[in-house]
Amino acid sequence: MNKPKVSVITVVYNDVNNIELTIKNVLKQTYSNLEYIVIDGASSDGTLDVIKKYTDSIVWHSEPDQGIYDAMQKGAQLASGEWILYRNCGDFFATPSAIEDLFSSYDKDEGEDFLIADIRYFKEFGYKDFKPSILTKSYLESMPVFHPSTFVRRSTQLRYPFHLEYRYSADYCFFVESFLNGAKYRYFDILLSLYNNETGASTDSFDKSLKDNIDFLLKFGVYDSSHIKRLKYKMWKCIINKKIKRYFPFYSWYHKKHLKDMGWIECDLNTVLKNI
Repeated sequence: MNKPKVSVITVVYNDVNNIELTIKNVLKQTYSNLEYIVIDGASSDGTLDVIKKYTDSIVWHSEPDQGIYDAMQKGAQLASGEWILYRNCGDFFATPSAIEDLFSSYDKDEGEDFLIADIRYFKEFGYKDFKPSILTKSYLESMPVFHPSTFVRRSTQLRYPFHLEYRYSADYCFFVESFLNGAKYRYFDILLSLYNNETGASTDSFDKSLKDNIDFLLKFGVYDSSHIKRLKYKMWKCIINKKIKRYFPFYSWYHKKHLKDMGWIECDLNTVLKNI
């Protein structure tokens, strides 16, 4: 099969410390039919100066936006690739051949909406690898795929634009809405991306994401009472853990022990990022 055009989209706002490493990581990809788009939210900390250094290699756009999902949707509208992948600032492809490896295995287009792969979460403590939850769970139970390791058919993204009212969970809503309308996926047993789990909207605002999830499921009427109860329990547990982390000095020790119990591998950050 001819190599389909892929558009990688990075959205960023005031992240001068990470933007250049992410740009360099994407530009190292060996996949030949690649377009790279950077959507900046009118940064004022020097981020835009870094982006402009790569004008000859990337497509970039800078203006105020209504948040991360508004910026992501702008990137999808600007893209010209058949497939898009969102590469957040501070995240990376696992290897320079990551895109090439996946599409070399994609020998026949059967109308899939999503091409999904594995991800590695990392933080100062170390890392842990994950497979998409949709392989073993209903897409209503949790985020069905890892967005940084999911190629989305551009036409699907434009058909179901992000619900911007869900500021913390519009990506979950997008995938659920797509699957409710018959979206198909193909899984590749490939470690595609490295995701910074140290901080960021998904990590710092997980309780708010769960609230968005609950509101969305209630709006669409695709739930049962036990599922909503489980989500509410997770939300309140997250809120309590945030308070413990803020006020109790022993939390750091407890958190590291908890990570080990969950299967995280302790190692230094340079080892985790050595192949990017």
